[in-house]
Amino acid sequence: MIRVIRIILAAVLAAIMIVSTSCSSEPMNYRYYRVYIDGQPTLGLSIKKEDPTGLVIFFHGQDDNEFSLTRDDEHKKLTDTLVGNAFAVIASEADGNAYGNQDSQRIYRRLIKTAISHYKAKHVILLAESMGAVAAVNILATSPDLPILGLAAISPALDFNAAPSEYKAKIHQAYADTSPESTNPMNIPPELLAGKKIRFYVTQQDSTVSTDANALAFRDRFGSAADISIVTCTGDHLDASCLQGEDLVRWFRSL
Repeated sequence: MIRVIRIILAAVLAAIMIVSTSCSSEPMNYRYYRVYIDGQPTLGLSIKKEDPTGLVIFFHGQDDNEFSLTRDDEHKKLTDTLVGNAFAVIASEADGNAYGNQDSQRIYRRLIKTAISHYKAKHVILLAESMGAVAAVNILATSPDLPILGLAAISPALDFNAAPSEYKAKIHQAYADTSPESTNPMNIPPELLAGKKIRFYVTQQDSTVSTDANALAFRDRFGSAADISIVTCTGDHLDASCLQGEDLVRWFRSL
């Protein structure tokens, strides 16, 4: 009887281990880079036993952090696609809901420089979603010292004046010492984006960030200076259909 009980327990434990392994959200073949950069927790992901051939800097959205790379199945799939195609992807908490203020831009610039050194990269590509596009566009426009090939943004917020009223207080809180207009992407001089490669993934059903008032208005203002392409998707803000990993890989490789 004792032997039978032991066999049953062993079978149960084995089943638990199989379930735990199959439900794991952490791909076993990833190399993790966990550091603090400028006081901010940072997560980098690349494939084990291989040197990445490209480097993607991720700018997270509202209420997110460095774990946005793997926060749900859709983001995990996007990250898996990028890493599986030999890109290293790195993200920072970057002061949380900073809405692209100067402090967050400083953090991201330091992140870029550190990531270039760590991954021995010659160039970087910026990938932003929602709120993260504010810092990303500003860095793209004002950092000639950084080897940035281009910027892709998913459901990008690009004009503080078009933000829904429920976000206004949070935006002004992030800009306690200055005006949000100081980094509003729509205020960037067009000549600073001349020749820049930009790609937006947007849906007309976005109820949080109006595509007309953000991505399309940005294209209207800067399209004669920058190379701006639009990829349409469906659903609401940050819908899974907008996280197009394979298209991103093709576009990144074309830069």
